[in-house]
Amino acid sequence: MAGPNRGQHPARIAGVVTIPGGQPVRAPWILVSSADRKLRQQWATTNDARQGNTDGRYSVPVLPGAYLVRAVPQNAFDSFQSARRQILRLTPGGENVDVQERQSRTVNLTLRP
Repeated sequence: MAGPNRGQHPARIAGVVTIPGGQPVRAPWILVSSADRKLRQQWATTNDARQGNTDGRYSVPVLPGAYLVRAVPQNAFDSFQSARRQILRLTPGGENVDVQERQSRTVNLTLRP
């Protein structure tokens, strides 16, 4: 998913990660994977891991399609590579979101214990 050749107007999933009480989560990891089981491969361009900012806000450019999106705490991984290795294990059960070409979808996530 990461990469400069997405065009000027990529599709995007963005939002804020909070805890159940509504407080923002500092620098959460956002994990994105295709909702289509056939496309859920470790090497797929439909997988991404990003960190939100200190206010829990995030934005992930994506190809048009159906995705599973999940947030985990900042301390869940010690590196981007570690987060990428865990995407397929952790995204099932995440929020379902469909994104069309050039569309920006807001998906606010609540961090699960």
